[in-house]
Amino acid sequence: MEYAVEIENLSWMYKDNQEKEIWSLKNINLKLKKGEFIGIMGQNGAGKTTLCRCFNSLIPNRFNGRMKGKVIVAGSLDTFEKKIHECARKVGMVFQDPDSQFIRGTVEEEIVFGAENMGLSIDEIKNRLEWTLKEVNLSPEFLKKPPTDLSGGQKQRVAIAASLISKPDILVLDEPTSQVDPMGKLEVFEVIEKLRQSQNMAVVLAEHRADEIMKFADRVILIDDGCILLDEPPRQFFQKVDLLLAKGVYPPQVAQLGYLLHLDREIQLPKDEIPVTIEEGIACLTKILGKKLKEGESECNTAN
Repeated sequence: MEYAVEIENLSWMYKDNQEKEIWSLKNINLKLKKGEFIGIMGQNGAGKTTLCRCFNSLIPNRFNGRMKGKVIVAGSLDTFEKKIHECARKVGMVFQDPDSQFIRGTVEEEIVFGAENMGLSIDEIKNRLEWTLKEVNLSPEFLKKPPTDLSGGQKQRVAIAASLISKPDILVLDEPTSQVDPMGKLEVFEVIEKLRQSQNMAVVLAEHRADEIMKFADRVILIDDGCILLDEPPRQFFQKVDLLLAKGVYPPQVAQLGYLLHLDREIQLPKDEIPVTIEEGIACLTKILGKKLKEGESECNTAN
């Protein structure tokens, strides 16, 4: 099978940490299938952003340090041997702060910048621009505006469009909604899911919010101190409430409630039955209440 990404025994140490021998990533092994959506979670400083930088050659080409292992994208592209602009054709990157990515005066200039660097014809660039706007649900009326004048959600859609115009195989997003209002978050995630389904694009999302990861991801990875501690489907991942809380990751509130029911001596909800969605939580509480009512009726009948 040809994977969208293959990471083998990857370790990375920033130059500033070499004197103390502090590795930001430690022996990371990870494979990502085409069309797969992986969520990355972990507390601040765990290594999420560092790992994201490895997907498209920002590490080691823009950051100094020591590296072990390799990252292979699209079956054959070694990101540690290629330049950033070569990797950008296969790996689109969207960062936490979209303003930090903008380098051109208008939305149109920002989006087509990558296509121009690829040497595409004017007609091809126009076709890709039209296609990209549709994919990210962005109106052409925004094209002549400065990207800094847009809302948070619109800015992130422009950032996604700028990455998308090269038609990459992988889209990597590093906490793309941390500075976006609730409506903007919904816009961004709807675009990401649409791209995954329509383009069979692999998606890597580093995110603090469990709800979005739960809804969209095929697998969720927990990174702590540069190591992968968990790599599981969302439901099994978020049922490990005690471990996640200990590592600074907050599962959905319904899962935290389920964990308290698991610890309750009277209820003792089995760990594999901890709910992780609202629907599961309602069903779980209904079942527990029904059981308690039956026990209460039984006690009353015995007393009578």
